[in-house]
Amino acid sequence: MKTVLLSALNPADTFAQETLIELSRQLTADGDALLAIEVTGKKIADCTGCFRCWTNTPGECSIPDDAPAITAQLALADRIVFCCPVVFGGFSPDLKRVIERSISLLLPFMRIFKGEMHHPVRYGRQYQLCGVGILDREDPESDACFRQRVRRLSRNYNGEWCSAGTVVRGNAETAVRLHDILANREAV
Repeated sequence: MKTVLLSALNPADTFAQETLIELSRQLTADGDALLAIEVTGKKIADCTGCFRCWTNTPGECSIPDDAPAITAQLALADRIVFCCPVVFGGFSPDLKRVIERSISLLLPFMRIFKGEMHHPVRYGRQYQLCGVGILDREDPESDACFRQRVRRLSRNYNGEWCSAGTVVRGNAETAVRLHDILANREAV
């Protein structure tokens, strides 16, 4: 299984970096291939909504920055893992831009998927999504919101299941919590 780990973490944040190292260790424990991409500091513009990636250059964004190369790696992944600080219950801005720019993984058509209207995936893949958010303090509402965002994104990516959760800064049980997040898959 090929896993792409997208992180948006401050390199000076010791807790976040230790969490990322432990997450990477657990993701590769079974011998799975892991490609870790740190998106913080990369040149990634906002999606302009031009939809050229759907109509003019199918599968390729026409904005010349770092996002198309990241999306190309996502297209080949079996599992996509997000790791970022939780911002207002969602993804950090750097990671959110990458997610928005990955719209080229979908086709411009609509279909019914699990009783809802969704775009079909371009490459016929069924991505497994996992989200790991970092909270500064216990916040059940932000945790629930973050998990719901990962769940909804997984459905948009044609997923059958996802796993998501948060770790709290300074918690000594981070490794156990990461294991629980990765192991507790839920249907989307």
